[in-house]
Amino acid sequence: MPATKLQEVKITQPSSSSSSSIASADDIYSQVFGKERPGRVHGVGTGPTPTSLWGTSSQCQAQLRAENAQLNAMVKELAERLGKVESIVVEVELDDT
Repeated sequence: MPATKLQEVKITQPSSSSSSSIASADDIYSQVFGKERPGRVHGVGTGPTPTSLWGTSSQCQAQLRAENAQLNAMVKELAERLGKVESIVVEVELDDT
C-alpha cells in the first residue's frame, strides 16, 4: 500500500532538485508513512529528534515572524518604487501629448 501512496504523492507534488535539509516536517516520506512517533524522525536514524532538526515550535514561529516582517518591508518598498515608476510613466505620457 505505501508504494501506491508514494506514486500518488509523487504525481501531485512538484519535484525539487535542491534540498536544503535531509528531511522536513511534511515531506513526501512523512505523507506516505504517516505521522512520526513522538521524539522520532523517519529516515534519519535514531539520533536526531524533531527539535534538533527543526527547532522548537516557538523558535519556528519567531523565525517565521522575522521572515514575514522582512517580506512585508520588501513589499512596501516595491510598492513605493512601483508608484514612482507609474508617476514617471504618466509624466512621459503627458509630455508626449
